[in-house]
Amino acid sequence: MTSHSGFDKLAPFYRLMEKLIAGKILQEARTAHTDKLQQPSNVLMLGEGPGRLLAHLLDRLPSAHFLVMDQSQGMLNQALKCLQRTHSDCSRITWLNRNILTQDIPDGPYDLITTPFFLDCFTQDQLDLIIPSIASRSAQQCDWLLIDFQIPATGKFRSTRARCVHRLMYTFFRIITGIDADHVVEPDSLMEAAGFRRLSRLEFNTGLIRSDLWRRVGKISGNGGRPHSIRRNEDSSKEYPDSTRAGLAKPPSPPT
Repeated sequence: MTSHSGFDKLAPFYRLMEKLIAGKILQEARTAHTDKLQQPSNVLMLGEGPGRLLAHLLDRLPSAHFLVMDQSQGMLNQALKCLQRTHSDCSRITWLNRNILTQDIPDGPYDLITTPFFLDCFTQDQLDLIIPSIASRSAQQCDWLLIDFQIPATGKFRSTRARCVHRLMYTFFRIITGIDADHVVEPDSLMEAAGFRRLSRLEFNTGLIRSDLWRRVGKISGNGGRPHSIRRNEDSSKEYPDSTRAGLAKPPSPPT
């Protein structure tokens, strides 16, 4: 059974919207820590959207296999369509149309997890379930790229500006896509409880966006060291058939 999503409505226009509204900032946030990754072999990508981080990692991790899971089949279609223009071989990618709130993540273990602008779409109650579920599929040594919007912890102007942007952003996405969240939820305590420790944080666009690298290394106890933060002020399921997974077929059409 195919999982439907309000993000299907945005899928054909998402890349253009991102370019017009944010320029290169979102992609810079997505890729900010990829030079610090361990060498993963099995990558879980959740909420990948139009595939810009996936395209970057395909080039950077030539031996890795990728499971791309998204509730929006429209977004998966767009990601595959764009990749086929630049990558002749997509055989290392498995595409899965699945709703993380109602359907299981395939068993790993995964040694790299990515959630670009994904966790900020969920409420506290939903994250209480989602983050432990994701973490339970991780390998003993696993990196997690967590990129989201945030309310900056310091600076009156920064926090006031972020709250205004968030109000507009959440109103738009609640109306168009039907997400339940109406504000961003801080996931750090849940990440730590799941056995991950934050190694680095970069901030973009006057603190509006955070790009984190979290890592799990075996059984973690204690505080795991103090993470550092760097600030940058810059403006039901469906798996595609083997032929499509190998990039040999046209992107599957959204269900009618």
